Amino acid sequence: GDCAPSCLWDSSVGACGFSDISPVPPPNEVAWHGYSETGQTHVIHATDEHRHAPRIIAEREAEFLFFPTQTAAPTTSPSQSPTAEIVHDFGLEENATIFVNPVNLVNASDVWPSGYPKSSSSINDNDYSTEYYIPNVRPDIDIVFDLFSERLIQGVAVTSWYVTSIDSFEVGIHHDDGSDIEDGGTEYPPTDLASWTWFEEAAVSGNNEHVVLVPKVSARYVIVRFRGGNSYYSSNWGIRNIKISGAPDGAADNGPTNEEDTKNGAAFFPEDDADVRVAAYSSAGSLLGVLRARNTANQRPLLDQAVTTEQLDPYSSSPVWSATLPWNWVIEGTKIIVGVADVAANATFTHELTLRNLAMWHEHSLIRTKLVIFGDEV
Repeated sequence: GDCAPSCLWDSSVGACGFSDISPVPPPNEVAWHGYSETGQTHVIHATDEHRHAPRIIAEREAEFLFFPTQTAAPTTSPSQSPTAEIVHDFGLEENATIFVNPVNLVNASDVWPSGYPKSSSSINDNDYSTEYYIPNVRPDIDIVFDLFSERLIQGVAVTSWYVTSIDSFEVGIHHDDGSDIEDGGTEYPPTDLASWTWFEEAAVSGNNEHVVLVPKVSARYVIVRFRGGNSYYSSNWGIRNIKISGAPDGAADNGPTNEEDTKNGAAFFPEDDADVRVAAYSSAGSLLGVLRARNTANQRPLLDQAVTTEQLDPYSSSPVWSATLPWNWVIEGTKIIVGVADVAANATFTHELTLRNLAMWHEHSLIRTKLVIFGDEV
């Protein structure tokens, strides 16, 4: 059947409708205050969830949840204000393998003086009372971090020793080249390759920290290239700390997965037995199908419940209406509409969501896993 853009086609009655009582929606259509979440093996934009999650994968079944609210959801800013403070989440350096290599040597075979290099553990131990010392006769070094997998890099912070001056340093990043050190792979890609991307050249001295910004780029290798390191006080110059900020998941943040309806409207909290429906329209405007939404008490069971007799809390205890979207609905540009008719008020409440920036199918490599065991008996 042919529907107006905001109507839901009910094939059982051959008309648009949100309600079994009134197949034809009342004329007063109102934007429904609320917000949605969409999940697969992870949840995108979950309430109070601050981890960086992968984007929703196209053509893969997904769970859709709609939460009615008293007020409209705020409009998402299209981009960060240039003057907004950037909050760094440091820590990517903590589990990295670190390589320290002197460069620009007169005699390439004379790499380090006796007693060097020192243990690299003081570079990323987050202890500002310790230093990593380099002899003054080696003023130019590269410190490379292998993060073992693609990470989302946002910034690199360098703090020098208080009696150290460094003429310049810059940060380079490189994507995952598939190298496996344990299997005899190369340590890291040669630094003269064009595949390295470089950011900011700056000087640092004294007990000061300088942060080089990286615009959220996926990379496995991070290199800090120091040139002209020296100490006027000692035969060594030093680095107190190097930190890398970003997210463990290397999926680039290409904007929100969802374009949420934030129009001015009204709040409405249906009764548990209300006929709330979820429909999907293709980017061309054709109806893909209609589902009846589940109420809060009938949420889809958690997969974890299958491995424990302990009763797990549901995904949400707040009022929520949910439906499982078929794989062929999860396509770029699909418009999801959740709606319900309030016949007594002669109104139809609808909330729209458009799927954007979906990820494509790809292979995954597990670099670490977590095992959760329920119960008290050993």
